[in-house]
Amino acid sequence: MLVLAVCMVLGARLLVHAQEVQAQEPDTSPVLLAGLWAKSGRAAASMKTMIEGAECGVRFVNEHGGVRGRPLQLIVYDSESTSDGAADAALKAIEDNAAVLIGAGWSSFTLPAARIAQAHGVPFVTSMATSPDVTLVGDYIFRICFSDAQQGRVLAAFARSELGAKRAALLRDSESDYSRHLSRSFARTFEEMGGEVVLEETYRYSNSQYETLAEAAKKADPDILFVPGHDESAVILKSAEALGVDAVFLGGDGWDVPSFREKGGASISNGYYSTHWEPELDSPLHKTFLEYCGMAEVASALPFDAVLLAADAIERAGAVEHDAIRKALAATKGFRGVTGDMDMTPWGDAFKPVVLKRIVNGEQSFVRLYIP
Repeated sequence: MLVLAVCMVLGARLLVHAQEVQAQEPDTSPVLLAGLWAKSGRAAASMKTMIEGAECGVRFVNEHGGVRGRPLQLIVYDSESTSDGAADAALKAIEDNAAVLIGAGWSSFTLPAARIAQAHGVPFVTSMATSPDVTLVGDYIFRICFSDAQQGRVLAAFARSELGAKRAALLRDSESDYSRHLSRSFARTFEEMGGEVVLEETYRYSNSQYETLAEAAKKADPDILFVPGHDESAVILKSAEALGVDAVFLGGDGWDVPSFREKGGASISNGYYSTHWEPELDSPLHKTFLEYCGMAEVASALPFDAVLLAADAIERAGAVEHDAIRKALAATKGFRGVTGDMDMTPWGDAFKPVVLKRIVNGEQSFVRLYIP
């Protein structure tokens, strides 16, 4: 009995010692970042560069020491280009104990994923979802990009004040939260500044006769044809040009993806669009991103920034713990990203500049920066 008692005491001491040693040893396991992007379905082509930008951001952080002595690990959960798929992807990432969720590309995919993240108390940083509704989901939801409310006001002010437009025609995707919010923001500001919206037509990305939209635009005879869509906007604009619509084409950041240009958007005769970044701006961070990642797409620069912001927040949080990371994200001030310096507003939106660019017969050029 005495021998058994001694063994039990010795075993207990060894267990306590092992726990103390383990507590003293730093945790070097990877910190999981979950990328919620489409790898299949209709949005996969436009989100390929988003995934590549996030992957490059993770490599950059890890080659510069990681976060709190731990490497980042990015796992991309396929949203399958659907709202339900995005919600399912968020759930899977949370089950895998992701520290931060990033994504999910389009606003219509990001909103259901954000609701899942908020319900489970997991920080979510959207890289390119501009719908105002996204950050209204709750205090765990943040964005690295500007919102549709902001870019809509900028585009309307530019159309009225600098282009002298009086009549605007709007063609929007009825299934897209992004398209709906951006068109609403533009129309409100355009009319407040004395302009007139002479046409507002809706279409469905998945099932539309774009020639019919172009015919309606031609009959309306606008100064501005505003198409706040994604890569389908290019097909609409080419149809409008073919019918002889005599208007300046205008769009938002949904145009700034390779698939828009591949579908003919790069060759339109005269158009302007708002976006988040201009690679030609003279900045050390721009040069670092261009040289390190070998990319010049805003769709890759924003996820790169989102990864850097998440890493920065984890460092400042002092622990890889969801609520601490949330508080650090909310307190972000003076963050320097590739797409511009930013502060986080109290409602989780990035306060940063809007870039305006022009397309003339296939040639793109930087117009100016608009500071909020």
